[in-house]
Amino acid sequence: GSNAGSSSVFSSITSEGGGYGGTFRPNNNGTSTGGTNGGSGGGGGMGFTAGTTTTGGAATSSPAQGYAGGDGYRGSGSDYNGGGGGGANQAGQAGNASASSTGGYGGDGLEVNIIGGTGNYYAGGGGGMGQTTAGTGGTGGGGDGTNASSYNSSTIDGDANTGGGGGGMAPFASPDDSGNGGSGVVILRYSSGYTLTETTASAVLTFTTATVGSDKVTTFTAGANGTIQLN
Repeated sequence: GSNAGSSSVFSSITSEGGGYGGTFRPNNNGTSTGGTNGGSGGGGGMGFTAGTTTTGGAATSSPAQGYAGGDGYRGSGSDYNGGGGGGANQAGQAGNASASSTGGYGGDGLEVNIIGGTGNYYAGGGGGMGQTTAGTGGTGGGGDGTNASSYNSSTIDGDANTGGGGGGMAPFASPDDSGNGGSGVVILRYSSGYTLTETTASAVLTFTTATVGSDKVTTFTAGANGTIQLN
């Protein structure tokens, strides 16, 4: 669906939700729209008229939290190619402007290894739809786009607890809806000498705590308006 991501707030820190991708409605007077602005910009929908470009959304948070989405493009004939969504570390790729009919790749997210180890990426952009070949999602949970003839429900949505963007849906594919963005996550790392507890009157937060070296790492995956205490 065409919905921007909601912002996540922890104390005084706000992670801005991403913009939603542009649309193309062949049965609605042939309208097409650009991607909207957000923490990372949404990818542009394919243009309606041959040879036209539809702009991707910009990254508008201050300070910057992501990158712009790629432009969508309509070539001649059936070359419908949406732009990839912007990621936290890279802009989304534009839809291919040639007969190869390839949707734009989603921008890669950031590697943040607060939970320990390496290779932990977050906030990848969703891949753009392509008439023949869809763009893949960016590293960090971005969902893959689809092409005109196939729909893969297991890869179009952004990965849970990564903030990854949903992939773009090609026109005429079924079902006719784009992927959902992946849920966000809040991760705290602190000295193992402390214990974290929720102090909300009725527990509303979902979290787990693990030990990493001499620290503890608590990962929050759901909940709102909760309070915690370290002691």
